[in-house]
Amino acid sequence: MNDNAAAAQPLSLRARLTRGLLAVSALALAYGAALVLHESYAPQRALEAARYSGWLAAWSLLATLCVTPLTQVWLRFRKSLPERQAWRAVVPATRRALGIAAGALSLLHACVTFAGVLHGSVRLLWAWPQVRAGACALIILLALTLTSFPFLVRALRLQLWKELHRLAYAAAAFTALHVALSAFAPAVRSGAWLCVLVVMLALRLWPVPDRRGTER
Repeated sequence: MNDNAAAAQPLSLRARLTRGLLAVSALALAYGAALVLHESYAPQRALEAARYSGWLAAWSLLATLCVTPLTQVWLRFRKSLPERQAWRAVVPATRRALGIAAGALSLLHACVTFAGVLHGSVRLLWAWPQVRAGACALIILLALTLTSFPFLVRALRLQLWKELHRLAYAAAAFTALHVALSAFAPAVRSGAWLCVLVVMLALRLWPVPDRRGTER
């Protein structure tokens, strides 16, 4: 395999994963639309649309944050160097695809909520702490989504885009606050989301030994 083919393979993998996850997101949105249309009253439809799109975005963000910690745990038990290298090639593409889906779903959630529950009121947008926390998470996720495309990174001449993507944890913190302040968030689902987030953060801090047994 020549150098050009080797360079093209990760791009193809990223494209396949992104399209696949966006297709899954589209199916989930179609299911959500059916649930929303099943509601009889307009206010309930608006609330259900905001709730459903919000949870899709929240779980997509959580899935993005799960990729690296779960991979670290998996690599602790894999001794084969080629296998470890193969995993390391797949992880960035998977994380990128999930991140793009999380950013797109967060924007959809913001638009649905603003047009429905908030009735297009900018005053309400800044009046509620819950909405302000969600807006902060949205701004971060949109910035991360834009910098997930290499041509935009080159066009903007960004040098620290990898460090910028660590702000995904700040987005998760604002999302957790957004969920905690919501009067309509189911307690069990919210608790499960927060528990998974805490576990993933703990695993993220657990160093992975390399193939010689040293930790890094």
